[in-house]
Amino acid sequence: MPQQIKIEWLVAFNAVLLTGTITDAAVKVLRTQPQVSRMIRALEEATGLNLFKREGRRLIPTPAALGLAEYIAPTLKMLDGLEAFAEDTRQRRNAPLVACAEPFFMQALVPAALEQLAPAEDRRFGIDLCLRRIGLWHNHSDADFAIVALPFPQTDFHIRPFAEAETLLVTPPGHPLADQERVDISQIADQPFIALRPTTLLRARIDERIAAASFRLQPRLETDSGSLAVDLASRGIGLTIADPLVTLAQRQTGIGMVRLDPPIHLRYGFLLRSSDPSPAVERALGIVSQTAVELGQGLVTLL
Repeated sequence: MPQQIKIEWLVAFNAVLLTGTITDAAVKVLRTQPQVSRMIRALEEATGLNLFKREGRRLIPTPAALGLAEYIAPTLKMLDGLEAFAEDTRQRRNAPLVACAEPFFMQALVPAALEQLAPAEDRRFGIDLCLRRIGLWHNHSDADFAIVALPFPQTDFHIRPFAEAETLLVTPPGHPLADQERVDISQIADQPFIALRPTTLLRARIDERIAAASFRLQPRLETDSGSLAVDLASRGIGLTIADPLVTLAQRQTGIGMVRLDPPIHLRYGFLLRSSDPSPAVERALGIVSQTAVELGQGLVTLL
């Protein structure tokens, strides 16, 4: 049976072809001169080709050697790229950059951050929805990071807080409270109110503040969506308290936006696959953080 050709023989052959001597080829492939000589002989025996003729110390390739070199060039090129491929795979350089975000970040923050990130990164992206009540990583184990409101207990990923946001009281256009610079939460006691569901983090913050003010919230309706709550407020259905990014994204509807005294804060954070993210992920986190501050117009500050 024909002798199987080994990759190392081809590498040694290519080194001799490039350097012209066994001595220099041995240095190039980190082998001894006798080893390189044996590999060239083995390649000649396996192929039945005479590959080099000797002129002094130099080895001159035969036409057969030049033809073989052209034939194996794609294989050697693939081998040359193998180390880079392995490093890329380890660093996920050519993999899509996958992010998850809670719904209220999807309206303004994620699109604006992606607008800044996409031109700077020559790669594909994946954006998935994170629903707090069912946990994040059950269906999104491929995510590089997530953008969430903290605390977010349903994960064993690394948590990195990055900003604090001051929520706003949102009123229908022309509402009397819209003219005030700040509003105490007790002033909404007798007002129609659009509340988030009790399962949401912001609702928990609002309930704590209302309990401290010694009145009970009786919402006209409840919803899971902060964006929908703001939209309903713009239609005159009632007041609501909303995240500033959600609110500012809908300011063109004519809503009133009033700060609360004392304020109700939310904390934004990243959930990370690793405590030491790749450079690409770190760049993305930086862009998301800066975009949140820019969109927040003084209501979002970095930690």
